[in-house]
Amino acid sequence: MSNSCKMPNLVRATLPALLLALSVAVPQARANPHVWVEARMAFELEDDRVQGLTFVWRFDDYYSSHTMRSYDLDRDGALGPAEMRTLRADTFAPLVQFDYTCTCGRGAENVKTTASIASRQG
Repeated sequence: MSNSCKMPNLVRATLPALLLALSVAVPQARANPHVWVEARMAFELEDDRVQGLTFVWRFDDYYSSHTMRSYDLDRDGALGPAEMRTLRADTFAPLVQFDYTCTCGRGAENVKTTASIASRQG
């Protein structure tokens, strides 16, 4: 049986409204006007509980091409583990100063999370 069938009716009925309210309540986003990004977020549910969040950022062809030229040092058309570590250090680590993180909470309490930045090309 799928997770959606196990969800209580109240949660199933209120979850779309909650997600809509959260997306409307987000403050204005600021981005580099020269980079187009498609951003998506998926909730991973198990037994009526959120087990994880997956964020997907898909960048425009120009920025992606620039990134590959800059970080694909062995020119094999893919970013290997060492190249990904450099990319993360150069691009994601500096975002911390702008509080560009995701925090999860239960009521007024922050929930401890583990973060992992995985890369999937394609």
